Order: sequence, then C-alpha cells, then structure tokens
Amino acid sequence: MSPSPSFSSLQVLASDDTYGQEVEIDEYPDEPQFALSYLTLPLLKQAIATYIKTDINSSIQPSTSNAKLEKDESSSSLNESLDNMSLNENEIEKDNQSCSSSESLTAKISLMGTKNDPSFIISTIKSVFSSNEALNKSFLLKPFKSSNENTSGLDIEAIEESYNLILNLKPKELFVRTLANAIEILLAKLTLNIRAYQNGSPENLRLLIILCKNPLLKNPQYHEQLLRKLCIIISHLKNKSKNIMIKWFSEFKHDPFEELVGNIQQYIVSHFAVSPNIANELAKPNQIVPIDRFYNDTIAKRLNFKDEYKNWKKLIDTKKYDEFSYFKYPLLFNPVSKTRILHIDAMVQMSQEFEDAFVNHALDVTCPYLVLEVRRAHLVEDVLNQKPLKVKFVGGGEEGMDQGGVQKEFFQIITAQLLDQQYGMFTYDTETRYSWINGASLESEKHFELVGIVIGLALYNGVILAVNFPRLMYKRLLDEEPTLEDIKLAFPALGKGLEQMLNWTDGDVGDIFMRSFQISYEVYGQVKTYNLVENGENILVTNENREEFVKLYIHHLVIDSIKRQFTAFRRGFYKVCGGYALKMCRAEELELLISGSVELDYEELEKATEYDDGYSKDHIVIKNFWEIVHAMTYDQKKKLLMFVTASDRVPLKGLGNLTFVIQRNGPDTDRLPTALTCFGRLLLPEYSTKEKLKNRLLTAIENAKGFGLV
Repeated sequence: MSPSPSFSSLQVLASDDTYGQEVEIDEYPDEPQFALSYLTLPLLKQAIATYIKTDINSSIQPSTSNAKLEKDESSSSLNESLDNMSLNENEIEKDNQSCSSSESLTAKISLMGTKNDPSFIISTIKSVFSSNEALNKSFLLKPFKSSNENTSGLDIEAIEESYNLILNLKPKELFVRTLANAIEILLAKLTLNIRAYQNGSPENLRLLIILCKNPLLKNPQYHEQLLRKLCIIISHLKNKSKNIMIKWFSEFKHDPFEELVGNIQQYIVSHFAVSPNIANELAKPNQIVPIDRFYNDTIAKRLNFKDEYKNWKKLIDTKKYDEFSYFKYPLLFNPVSKTRILHIDAMVQMSQEFEDAFVNHALDVTCPYLVLEVRRAHLVEDVLNQKPLKVKFVGGGEEGMDQGGVQKEFFQIITAQLLDQQYGMFTYDTETRYSWINGASLESEKHFELVGIVIGLALYNGVILAVNFPRLMYKRLLDEEPTLEDIKLAFPALGKGLEQMLNWTDGDVGDIFMRSFQISYEVYGQVKTYNLVENGENILVTNENREEFVKLYIHHLVIDSIKRQFTAFRRGFYKVCGGYALKMCRAEELELLISGSVELDYEELEKATEYDDGYSKDHIVIKNFWEIVHAMTYDQKKKLLMFVTASDRVPLKGLGNLTFVIQRNGPDTDRLPTALTCFGRLLLPEYSTKEKLKNRLLTAIENAKGFGLV
C-alpha cells in the first residue's frame, strides 16, 4: 500500500457554498491550529453542526427529548475543553464576558470553524487521536469517577457513534485519512513508550479500548497501518495490564465483540503464511459469543500441522517463548484440529519411548502394535498392566478382525465395567446421569490409574467413549480451578443451595441456615464429618464469612476428598496424553474429544450413507428402513449406531462424516440383520414388508453383542 499523503498536501472535497461539492484546498498551514483537547459525543456534534451549518437541536441531535440534555452537556464539555486549549485570541475572552453560556459557545465555535471549512475538526481529530493523554480523557461516562480494573469508565456507544460521524463527514477521503494518520502516529508513540503502559494503570489503558472500536480496523487497507500495530502493542502488555483489558473487553455487547473477533480473524486469513482470548469467558453467566467464533477454518485447511508442530516444539524446548507459532493460539483451532495436534504429540512421545526401549534392549521389535488378547469375563484383570493398540477377544470363538470395530467395543466394555458402581470406584447420579470419582473407594491407586490410561488410549486412538463425566472432571484434568458454576452443573442441588446462601439478603445466613464450618456426608452407610477449618464445628457461617465457606466447601468436595483417587486417575491419563498439546484444549473441547456429542442427527446420517450390492436410496427397502429409523426412540437410535459402528457416540464432525454403508444381504429371509462394525457396514436382507423389516431390525439391535466374520 502506498504511503498516505501528509496533512499539508491533501487534495480534498469541499465547497464555498454547498457542502460536499468538489474544490481543491491547496494545503493547511504548518502553524498550530485551534483544536479541542479531548472529545465527547455532544462536543463533536456541536463542532460538526458548526462545520455544516445545521441546526444542532434537530439535524444533529438524535432525538428531541435528549436535545436539551445533550446541549447542556455539550456546553459543559466544550467550556472545559476550550479552557484547556492554548488560545491567544482576545476576541474569545471578550465574547465570554459579553455573551450568555450558549451564545458564548456558539461564538467560540464560530471563531474556530466556519461554514464548509474543515480546519477546526481536522485539527481536533489530529490533536486528540494522535495524543495518548487527549484520547484517554475522551468519551468518558457522565458522571465520571475513575477507571478501575473492573470497568473502563468509557461510553462505548458514544465512541461508536463518534467514529460513525467522523467517517461519514464530507469530504470523506479527507476525514478518513486524517483519522487513520493520527492513529498511526499515536500507535508509533505507544510502540516507542510501551513500558509506560505495562504497569497496569487503568488510566493509561482507556485509549486501547477506543482504538479497538475504530471501524477502519475491518478494512484490509488499514490492516498493516493500524490493526497489526495495535495487536502488537496489546500483546506486549504485561499480565496485570492484560488482565485489566480482558475485564474491559468482557463489558462489550455481543455484536461489537463479534465484530472485533471478526476483524482479527480477517487479518489472520489475509496474512496467512507458514510460521518463521479470555474476555469472552469473563462475560458471565454466558459467553459474549460462542467459542466457535474464534475457530479459523482457513488455517486448519492450509496449515501443515506436522511442520508447525516441529516449529512449536522447538520453541518450547529452547524456551523461545516470544517467537511466533500458530499453536501458541489454541483458540484458532477447532476440536477436530486439536485432535490432529494431540495425535502428532502422542506419536512423538511414543516414538521417543520406542527408541529408548530399543536402545536399552527392553523391547522385542516384532510388531508395530501391541496385540492384546483379553477375555470378556476378565477384562480388567487382563488389561491392568498393558496398553492396547490392537485387540483380540479370545475364549469365545470370536473371529473379529480389528480394523477399528473390535477396538471400539473393547474400550466401550472396559470403561463400562470400570465405571460400574459395583466396583465402587465411581458414583452415579441418577438426576444428572454423571459419574464422579468415589473418594471413599478402597480400590488401589493402580485401578484408578488404569481408568486414566484407558481413557487416554481411547483419545489417542480416536475412539469416542460412552463416559458421562461432568465438565468439572475435564477442568480438573487441565488443572483449572473449580467454580460455583461448575458445581451447579455437576451437583445441581448442592450448587443451588450454596448459591442461595451467597445471595441471601433477608437477614444473616447464620440465623437461617444454621451452618458451621463443618460438613458431613454418608460413606458406606455411615455419616462422616470434616472440618473445613480448624475448630470448624464451632464457627458459624455468617454473611461476613459465607464466601470463604463456599470456597472451602468446593475445594474439599472437588480436590481434597478425592485427592488420592484423582491423582492416580490423572497420572494414568497423562501417561498417554501428557504432552504439550493437551494444554491447548479447553475443558468443553476435551469433553467433546473423549465422549463426543450426544446429538443424533439421523437426517445428516441418511444423506451421508452409502449403499452396496443392489441397494440405493430409492430402493423400497431403504425407504422403509429410514422411515423406521426416523421413528425410533432416542435410545433405539443409539443402539442402532452401536450395532453398526460399535459406538453410540457421535464423532467430532457429526454423523455426516461417519462411515455408514447399507449392503444387501440376500433376498427375503427370517434371518436378522448383521453388521461389520470394523467397516461400519450394515448387512440388511431384502425383507418383503416394512413390518418384517422393523421387527427383525429392532430384534437385532436390542440383542447385539460380540463379533463374528461373515
């Protein structure tokens, strides 16, 4: 892009008597121009009204009801701003003494700006938007107290409207370039003095929010000139300043925040090359925009994941944390992409272990897989000390060839057994249908470690498991601190009670709830008590200490009470998936990677299904089949999916990306349908009637178990 012309050499649109018509302005003088020392929306409107000679109370003001209020505010702001200017005009002082407040304002504006002369507004834009001090004083809420870590004190709507007014003034090219050049100067100043903005002082950070609202950022023409430089400045802030910015960004409404994310995504896409957001989370109770707004599909398609992983791993190993890698920004990658990264990371780890074992003569290298032979009746015992990659069921006459289906069933069966309440390792909540670690379990740590290993292996091998842990479990795996919101999702009754205690306003909670810092719960039929603090049974929970009580209660429930079991579980999981890549995942993404989705979109599956040996989508048997399937209950649909694919969970990309083939298996017969789960293939005879097809299909899916070669 060619450099923008200087302020003194612009060829602009203007007119002597008609606003917006063409005329050439030779140049603006180099000596200082009169200008406001900061901006507010009413102040800007009055200045614009003078420039285009319109009625400030009708054409410029947004509504009649607000006219007097904004005019009064404009008068106050303008007087304050003018008082701060270096004006040596005796006429202005004389006017101030001889005119009323409103007349004085008009006189002052008239002296500094005449009809169709943009000099005053241009000078104001240049002085305000090129000065950190001026911009930090602009667009403050009324009444303004002070900025703090929780709120910027900025009038966001006024900022948006002010930008809109400036960028739609005529001659448009003049005002757009003036604003862009002024901000570029400011960004250059900020870059040179970045240390002044790293100390976390809110008073110095307001201007960054104002700059982020600039509509020019969405224009690719200004990506290098403005957006890139602004992003660099924000990225170089220290943690304290970044945390303040994150809180302020969380004040944004949905559309402005999504626009900001879109601007950055557009820049990333348009500048994609091979390598040489948190505020959304703080917007409780709901995110400002869905997390998938941050995913960048263009990067996922163009990026060479293996090469980028090598670059990223090298930066980590050499501790060059300031150098760039796309993997340093996990918000850009969707769960499918993160699965690829996790798989590469696991492959690298396994390769290193393989080489170490080979060097130490500890491994007999005869097969690229560990073929695990297990008995269905003794799965836990047979697998306790092994890591399966290929599975063969023995002792039951099964001839299943592991092309994926046998492996899937193995993982489903063993996880179902390990999570079964009869083992006592996990509890099950009938209300939420969640499984949770049993802190009172007497099973050895080795068994909990096995659960972690099995789940890690399933993740590594791309097998979706029918496990139903609350999201809190995945947050713990990622070492995230639990919150009350997590408790409300995992343990609704308890979460509701704790929240009610925190929000109670009708008197002191000590008189109503009568709780002490001692909690009790049942363990194998006996009531156990636990003091959250020393001498807790004698300390009453009151309005003053209830937040501490809730915090300690959550910590005990989620961390202390299951510490031995969870530590072993986590250790097993990290033995398989403990590389750098795991930290790229968010809790909800890790949940999706492990247990998939439960939304069964069979319309999508029908569109993606393939047919073989004489069947087609127009065949009467196939039409009857889909009519029957769409009428099934949710549980029956899950069983059908399990029957054909050995898993009732939906893969990351949805049922439309599932291998599902319906193959004709002979003429009409009384035989039941069968399936090659290894290949996702349903073998369906050509039944003579729809009723017979329904009867045979439901019988098959309700009684399916085991593998056999057809």
